Amino acid sequence: MKIRIIDFAWHGAQTLFVEITIESTQGTIKGMVRILDGIIYGDLVHPQKSMLSVEEIEDVKGYLTEKFNSGFFE
Repeated sequence: MKIRIIDFAWHGAQTLFVEITIESTQGTIKGMVRILDGIIYGDLVHPQKSMLSVEEIEDVKGYLTEKFNSGFFE
């Protein structure tokens, strides 16, 4: 699986929107997630709404958390 960050934008001091593209077993999936106080939200990472497998969702969350904690979005 390959994850690409396409764009991101801060909305206020605590809310970050991140547009990503994921190349997975389901094909190429584009979507947006919201990171609020370090917690990732969105249909793309919701176990019951996402086309991704549970393992792929965890990979996406781990990747974005790592980027967030490293200061990539600052």
